[in-house]
Amino acid sequence: MKGRIVPPTPAFPSRGLDVSRARVRRSENVRKVSEVLNKHGAGKEHLEGLYTILTASVAGRWVRGGYFVPVATLMFEATLDYALTVFNSFEDGRELNPAAIRLVRYFENNEFGTRLVPPAQGPPTGMTDQ
Repeated sequence: MKGRIVPPTPAFPSRGLDVSRARVRRSENVRKVSEVLNKHGAGKEHLEGLYTILTASVAGRWVRGGYFVPVATLMFEATLDYALTVFNSFEDGRELNPAAIRLVRYFENNEFGTRLVPPAQGPPTGMTDQ
């Protein structure tokens, strides 16, 4: 069979990927993320700041499943809403690490679809009225 070109066998069998359905899911996610940004009045500067904070914190790492937590946080409705809610109150002196650790666990444990609840309001960790 001289001169015959045989296409390589794919490493994984085709699962009949429905591209149109994937596009609909992607556009739905973009819409939801846009709604979260509007809800918080957040723009590009907020996202850049949030990314910088997450990268510098304990959340600045890759986790199981191939997620880089700072990027993944910005891509999903639940995590972005949680991060904007918690980190907007960070300037009030609240502790950052518990929220960053919660985001890491969210992606490590594949908790997609789970609502993230911000920590209870109160004095920053380690501070009490005396």
